[in-house]
Amino acid sequence: MIRNYIKTAYRSLLKNKGFTVLNVLGLSVGLATCLLIVFYVTDESSYDSFNTKADRIYRMSVDAKLNGNAGFYATAEIPWKNILQTSFPQVEKVARLINKDGLFLSPQKFYIKKDNANVLERNVVFTESAIFDVFTLPMVDGSPANSLDAPNTAVITESTAKKYFNQVNVVGRTLTINDTNTFKITGVIKDIPSQSSFHYDFFLSFSSRPEANLPAGVMPVCINFYC
Repeated sequence: MIRNYIKTAYRSLLKNKGFTVLNVLGLSVGLATCLLIVFYVTDESSYDSFNTKADRIYRMSVDAKLNGNAGFYATAEIPWKNILQTSFPQVEKVARLINKDGLFLSPQKFYIKKDNANVLERNVVFTESAIFDVFTLPMVDGSPANSLDAPNTAVITESTAKKYFNQVNVVGRTLTINDTNTFKITGVIKDIPSQSSFHYDFFLSFSSRPEANLPAGVMPVCINFYC
């Protein structure tokens, strides 16, 4: 019985080749589109899921109007760190990050000394030790506690350590940046997963920047919220 149904359907398809091609093509395109949408949504929804506290991490933002143009910026002024921690008991940790193109700051370039050459690095951020309490960034060498408290200290990724020193255990070694600044490596973390909101290779101590001692300034803030 089933074989007869299959034969009948097959003969019908052969009689209407144009109609058959259109239907098969339409079905194929529909399935392919559906699969692409599923893969895209799955990929997007999995971002930052490697963080064990992902459901408690909040990014502070501000709606601002600059020169008549309204905008939405993932930034906040320096004093907000103390305000959040003193006024909101739910906030346990606040980690400030400022990259080379921070809002209202002059763009920077970072040339790292490697042997006799200077290598331009783009994935550089200034931050503080609290980042390791907010985000899950496992350290393979060194200790996350106070690792970025002192000026001119740095934490780098495994691949970066291998790139510049051909090994992972490089705590205590130094990096020369822009020929004038020397940063002591205080920790090495595992490479950041591809599905992360940020992909930095160099984490430099925020206290190394002049803005660290100013009462005002703008920079991104990531907040670990316990509630």
